Amino acid sequence: MNYTWKTVYGDQRLVDLARQLRGESSDSEEEEVNDDDSDEYDSDDYEFVNEEDEDDNDNEEEEEDASSSEEEEVKESKYDKRLIKIWNKRFEQLKKYKAKHGHCNVPKQYHANKTLAVWVYTQRQQYKKLLEGLKTCMTNERVRILEGIGFEWAPMKDTWNHRFEELKNFKARYGHCNVPHKYEPNKTLAGWVHHQRYQFQLMSKGSNTQITEDRIKQLNDIDFEWAPKKDAWYDMFEELEKYKEQNGHCNVPYNYIANKALGGWVHTQRDQFQLMSKGSNAKITEERVKLLDNIGFEWTPMKSAWNEKFEELKKYKAQNGHCNVPKQHHANKSLAHWVQSQRRQYKAMMDGSKSQIVEERIKKLESIGFEWTPMKDAWNDRFEELKIFKARYGHCNVPRVYEPNKTLGGWVNKQRRQYNNKKIFTDINHYAIEHQHHYIGP
Repeated sequence: MNYTWKTVYGDQRLVDLARQLRGESSDSEEEEVNDDDSDEYDSDDYEFVNEEDEDDNDNEEEEEDASSSEEEEVKESKYDKRLIKIWNKRFEQLKKYKAKHGHCNVPKQYHANKTLAVWVYTQRQQYKKLLEGLKTCMTNERVRILEGIGFEWAPMKDTWNHRFEELKNFKARYGHCNVPHKYEPNKTLAGWVHHQRYQFQLMSKGSNTQITEDRIKQLNDIDFEWAPKKDAWYDMFEELEKYKEQNGHCNVPYNYIANKALGGWVHTQRDQFQLMSKGSNAKITEERVKLLDNIGFEWTPMKSAWNEKFEELKKYKAQNGHCNVPKQHHANKSLAHWVQSQRRQYKAMMDGSKSQIVEERIKKLESIGFEWTPMKDAWNDRFEELKIFKARYGHCNVPRVYEPNKTLGGWVNKQRRQYNNKKIFTDINHYAIEHQHHYIGP
């Protein structure tokens, strides 16, 4: 036995309105709704009837006298007020949803309030009818009220535009639209890009698709690639980004144990860049150079390292008055080694041998008073070590067998012997006096 909803008064329009409010947008479409609003429909308003008895009921209605039409008008007014009341209740629920979630796009499977989800869907369907000039319960006033809280009539379109803007930002930063599949900053964008390509393939095959010519044009305008070649380069670039996040720089060692492939890849990028700079054929492109530049990639890390050491030497000079960093300078051993290296490179250049030092660096070092062949360089090193010993122990009596620095003990003993033999250099004495070490004897 089949049953259907029917008003006592036979007004199908009111039946449709009631169905909309209960989530039944059409006769052919059934939606699951909560029964939390069952109390909103009185038994006086609806009755559950057998479809087989419909003809009898229709005959009875036709036999009603003129007085029933007046009663119908009263009932219709009652329905209108009730429907308005229900609409307002749903609207208040939507406002609470918006306050909690920041938007009005209630998902269809919103289990907390399925009736609200259906109601939201119905509003969009009714709005579409309003635009098409069809019969609808949507009014301009309701449109204004809903739009007042940011209600979106076409949320899917708004989502697409939002993702498109994110893709434009990605393109501005990286120079291309090939969002990696595992793009950590925005995994949703990566999935969206993949979906656009999939929809484009469907359209190319003549299948049903969600993508439109307008969207294709928008993507083409920003050089979107519909079928990009799988490129291992971008995978390694992602690995380099992770390395940068963990270490603060992109100077991956060539023999990087954790990821040997990355170390070799970084080395290759620099080689390719050198080829490009010389006008030779290179696999690296301007686009990739820009991508690497954007994450602070250093194309000549040795040059950057040299400049860092030069700045450290300037600070040493400001503190000590000279650039003769002793070999045993414990505060910065690497600086001491670097200073010795500059002198060796300079000597090699003067001898006509291969050298890494260039005229620009020579000028920079000489501008801060750097000495290429300091007088008695070894003596100065020992003297600096003796100053450190004095600062630590309060005297200069270094034991002959001083384990931390056996050379220093022998050097101190030698100074005393030479002093006693009157063979010590006069300028060395002057140097000691200038540094307030007036007495170096026992």
